[in-house]
Amino acid sequence: NDMHLKNYSMILSEVGWVLAPFYDFINVKILLPKDREDMALLLGGKKENFNRRYFDRLGEILKLNNKQITSVYQRLDKWLPEATQLIDDSFLESDRKKAYKALIAERTLLFTKGSPPSI
Repeated sequence: NDMHLKNYSMILSEVGWVLAPFYDFINVKILLPKDREDMALLLGGKKENFNRRYFDRLGEILKLNNKQITSVYQRLDKWLPEATQLIDDSFLESDRKKAYKALIAERTLLFTKGSPPSI
């Protein structure tokens, strides 16, 4: 929820304009767990309580087909072990690592089916 407009930029690549890699990006949720907002910017008029249906609709607005939308969600499952390893390798305190891994596992579940991923 720290991503403000100043943190977004575009790069002109060989395929056209693309979103630049993020920098100066922190997950405020593990530092301020009582903060209700999930995002700093409004996304479709909301800053919290997002679910898969909400992002399905975003995909439709962006003219993605069902296969493309589903593919994004499937990549989350494949990405989770690498993400948790990056957290384990970080300099965060152990309690913050645990909170961070629980948060990304919970959010991954919003978009994937099945039982909660083990962390």
